[in-house]
Amino acid sequence: MTQELSVNTRKNVEARMNQLLERLGLNFTVQWRPDPAKKTHGNINLNHGIIHIYDKTESAAWTTLEHEVLELGFRKVTTLYQNVINNLIAIIEKEVYNRKESFLESLPLILKEFEKETRT
Repeated sequence: MTQELSVNTRKNVEARMNQLLERLGLNFTVQWRPDPAKKTHGNINLNHGIIHIYDKTESAAWTTLEHEVLELGFRKVTTLYQNVINNLIAIIEKEVYNRKESFLESLPLILKEFEKETRT
């Protein structure tokens, strides 16, 4: 089906898509709003639990939905790595800060010692 769909047909397909998400146990809803001006086929709004689809045709919309559902599953995997990396960065930043502060505390003594040596 390559021609533009009527609003009723689009709503019917959107309802089927939402039923599929429910059967898959995903707490998301689909909003299919064909918009050829969009640079992406769709996106996921995690904050609102919405999968937006912008394709004009039904077959393209189903393909995009499949892609977005798979991406949701993939995010569950990559989130763990992202959390670990962010925690490591926080630990390293804290250690770097502590080392910098320690150095700055010793700096006056170092400068004083060099000043003594260069005056004599």
